[in-house]
Amino acid sequence: INYLKTEEILKENNAKYRKLKELYENIINSTENLMFVKDTNFSYIACNHAFEKFVGKSRDEIIGKYDYDVFSKEVADSFSKHVEEMLKTNKSKTNFEWVTYPNGEKIYLVTIKSPLVDSKGNIFGLVGNSINMTKQKKVEKELSVSNDKFEKAFNNTPNIIIISNLKTGKIYDVNKTFTNLIGYKKDEVIGKTTFEIDLWHDFEDRNKYLETFNKFGSIDGDIYKINTKHKNIIIGKVHASLITISGEEYILAVAEDITEKQKNLKLLEEKKRELETIIQEAPNPIMLHNENGKVLLVNKVWEELTGYKYEEIDTIAKWTKKAYGEKMLVAKERMDILYPIHGKVDEGEYNIITKDGETIIWQFSSAPLGIIDGVRTVISSGMDITELKHKDDLIMMQSRHAAMGEMIGMIAHQWRQPISVIAMVANNVLLDIALDSFDATQAEKFAQTILNQTSHLSKTIDDFRNFFKPDKEVSKVKLQDIIEETITIVNNSLIHNNITLKTSFKSNSEVDAYPRELMQVFVNIINNAKDAITSNSIEKPIIQIKVYDDDKYVNTEICDNGKGIDAAVLPKIFDPYYTTKDEKTGTGLGLYMSKMIIENHLNGVIEAKNDEQGACLRVRLLK
Repeated sequence: INYLKTEEILKENNAKYRKLKELYENIINSTENLMFVKDTNFSYIACNHAFEKFVGKSRDEIIGKYDYDVFSKEVADSFSKHVEEMLKTNKSKTNFEWVTYPNGEKIYLVTIKSPLVDSKGNIFGLVGNSINMTKQKKVEKELSVSNDKFEKAFNNTPNIIIISNLKTGKIYDVNKTFTNLIGYKKDEVIGKTTFEIDLWHDFEDRNKYLETFNKFGSIDGDIYKINTKHKNIIIGKVHASLITISGEEYILAVAEDITEKQKNLKLLEEKKRELETIIQEAPNPIMLHNENGKVLLVNKVWEELTGYKYEEIDTIAKWTKKAYGEKMLVAKERMDILYPIHGKVDEGEYNIITKDGETIIWQFSSAPLGIIDGVRTVISSGMDITELKHKDDLIMMQSRHAAMGEMIGMIAHQWRQPISVIAMVANNVLLDIALDSFDATQAEKFAQTILNQTSHLSKTIDDFRNFFKPDKEVSKVKLQDIIEETITIVNNSLIHNNITLKTSFKSNSEVDAYPRELMQVFVNIINNAKDAITSNSIEKPIIQIKVYDDDKYVNTEICDNGKGIDAAVLPKIFDPYYTTKDEKTGTGLGLYMSKMIIENHLNGVIEAKNDEQGACLRVRLLK
């Protein structure tokens, strides 16, 4: 009976043991922690599934083995060291370490190793429990990096930052820029209000700040004066918003120090007023305008000369319509191409219609003012040359009269020989009649001679009449044609003075020109060369005319061997009324008008120099 009872007790105890074992295994295998048990020889006697995964071996391959059997020597040495320290103190030992799984995955473990003690206090083993703290470690690291970034941003920003409690107004934190610019240390301001440290220069600013914040919940770029610790004044552009820290509401205020900007802005405004005063009081008409078609300013002289007030011409469209009439589109197109310019541009002459309907002549130049309010802006300055142009017209008329006098002299010279021939033939006819020896055949020859000479005279009249015809429009011409037509006028005069004329034409390019004006220029130059040659009694006089191209111009070079122009005289030869001839033969207008025609009418260049033989004048016209 006792045996049977003992058998039943054993079976019951075994069943309880199995249940406890099963419960124990379920508990340790259900956790992600790495759990293991070692005996006093440090061999493994139990472990859970998480530990099997970590080691990379099954439970049967781990139980009864030592650390050196399942880990590398380096890892086993580390584990043994921790166990020895724990057994010495007979207390739990916690260590933190990064370990690597067999698949290469790295995890951060917090391992607690504790001694297993029986009821008598004897150690019969140890239990280890490793917690995977990888995620927490990464979060901690990210928080540390984030906090570091925040601290750097908070303290290294060039703007002043103040965090203060919404309810109490007490300062919670300030950054380094605050301490550097305002002059207080952190511990001098933390826990105090801005009122207590006398931060507000104007108490009304503080009331305005609080009123605005309470109304809108933020401050958006308002400007306030701030006192430093040493009572200097900083002008701050403030932005503020509401933030929450640990469940409490705070005001985060960021102030940009714009003290220097304000000073510069004030200085800029003063300079702007000075510039406007200078422009307004300038003696020449001035306009500021931009590529959006807006006229920003016209000065007093502009308004006085045109009769238009700024309000009447505050756009380019209004100005061009009033001032240029039918030519407004052309004028507007010419103004539009000014905005990309990078330097001063001379625009030439324009006829301006005033408010009274009169026409005045302005010579314009423009220059870039840069970007103003995001738009390219130009300053245009005019010079009223109306009176000067009237004088030029008078000088042109005088020049033409002088040229006409020279031409009449040439006509008289060219007519002298044909008239002499006609007189001689008529005299022969009369003589034959008087001697009663009239011969019809001979009379016919005499008549044909007279017809030939009168035809020559008629052609001479046509040549000179064409020379004096006014040019109404610019036309495309070849310079060879103009030179050859000029030669028909001056050639007899050259022959009479035994001057050899040589020509060289190496250009087929056409230029835009007024042909008669251009002929007048060439006649002036050739006549001056002829006069220089005759006055110096040159033995073998030559005038050479060359026409050739370069990259930009068609060049006409007229050179003589008349010993050249005196170096002291050379810079003055294009001045009006300046002449080296006597009063009977020179007016001093020929070369001046030649320069006016070439440079003002034809947008070309005329220049003079000396070479080894004599003087050379070159006319350069754009292709």
